[in-house]
Amino acid sequence: MYQKLISSVNSILLTVILVLLVGAGGCTPALTTAPDVDWQDLSIYEPNLIQSEHASMATMSELTVYHLDVSIAPGFGTVTGHEEAHYVNRETVELSSLYFRLFPNESGGQEVVSVVFVDGKPANFETTSSSSALKVTLPEALKPDDEITISLDFSLTLPLTAEQNFGLLGYFNGVLALDSFFPIIPVYDESGWHIESTDPDGDKTYNDAAFFLATVTAPSNVTLVSSGVEIGGERQGLNQIVRFADGPARDFYLVASDQLSRKSSTIGETTVNSYYLPGEQDGADKALSTATDALKAYGDRFGLYPYTEFDIVPLALSGGGIGMEYPGIVCVGMSVYDNLALLEETVAHETAHQWFYNLVGSDQVNQPWLDESLTQYVTSLYYIDVHGQDGWNVTKSGWNSFWSRTLKAEIPIGMPVSSYPGYTYGSIIYGRGPLFVAALSDCIGGLVFEDCLQAYCKNFEWQVVNTASFQNWFQSCSGKDLGALFRKWVLP
Repeated sequence: MYQKLISSVNSILLTVILVLLVGAGGCTPALTTAPDVDWQDLSIYEPNLIQSEHASMATMSELTVYHLDVSIAPGFGTVTGHEEAHYVNRETVELSSLYFRLFPNESGGQEVVSVVFVDGKPANFETTSSSSALKVTLPEALKPDDEITISLDFSLTLPLTAEQNFGLLGYFNGVLALDSFFPIIPVYDESGWHIESTDPDGDKTYNDAAFFLATVTAPSNVTLVSSGVEIGGERQGLNQIVRFADGPARDFYLVASDQLSRKSSTIGETTVNSYYLPGEQDGADKALSTATDALKAYGDRFGLYPYTEFDIVPLALSGGGIGMEYPGIVCVGMSVYDNLALLEETVAHETAHQWFYNLVGSDQVNQPWLDESLTQYVTSLYYIDVHGQDGWNVTKSGWNSFWSRTLKAEIPIGMPVSSYPGYTYGSIIYGRGPLFVAALSDCIGGLVFEDCLQAYCKNFEWQVVNTASFQNWFQSCSGKDLGALFRKWVLP
């Protein structure tokens, strides 16, 4: 999430009550998984990936695979869905339960799960963590390397205001935005399942890479834009049914609108699409050229962008947010389209997240610096490549401006979002954070840093890193002890 003004909205975070409809009349019939589904056959996702990424698919058969069947109601007030998730226990311990995050219940919406089946049999389930997580009790413990398929039905009533979600979830100004709208399995690590409540000032998700095959039914007059690529579709009466393949990726994101137009270009094997609303043509051109230049700049530095499509979509963002990243798609605030300089900065920043959030995953809730601070720094490399040294000077000045909001207090950058009150989050993560990355580059040498960062992207591709593994990687790569530097800047 890119922010120009961080506003504290803790005081308006409302408790959403989730109503469980277990066994109620009118529920969806008993769910079963089709017996002929080959969950290890990932060839259907190949159109989403450039050729050089196809070979890596052979190592991804244990990633979670989601099959989604989603319906968007006319009027854009509700979304209903059937979901099947094929999960392999990649941990070293047995799992007696599995969790799904219900993020809309922290974002002003109401998401209801009505029935859950495990391998075709009814399962017990309950909500926890202020209704933002669903606990599914397994009929027997899932041993390491064993696999299961969980089926569930969900319904989502969308929020009517953007107060709790920056405008990322709901129908605003003619565009339906569906941020983290379906139940998704969180990361399990040495701390257990990550089902903690999230802070409204920061990003919510901490997801493993996965595959998403989504069938979307929507009114036929709307344009659908999503993560991944469209692989088929048809018209049925007043509706369209479109199929998308997304993955490997951290999420599946979806936008719908009857007002969007599109401009496109290509770079290598990737089609870049800049969607826009009436009156935004100049901004759409700028967003398109910026995204194309950014994909080239970052691809040269960190390895090629992995997908065959990249989309930019305008949203009615609010609360200080001006941009948001998702796999293969970024959203930019409508208010930015008239400010071409800020639009360029926002698109360049969100595009960098395709490497630092999606390709290399991290805990955006508890260690937000790993994607936001690093992305803030990397955005300056775009400016160097496109605008020369003057571009670097301007972006570095911006970091100092952010940090000055806290009078350049030496607050550690490596804390959870919730540890930064009010505007402190933006000041430290977007200001002091990239200054730390610059200090790291100076410490080990600019050329060494660039080589190490490129190797970091390759080594941790589709994995998850934390502060310790980041430090260990750069120490090993550079041959320098970085303990003092991390204690000064990062560690609480």
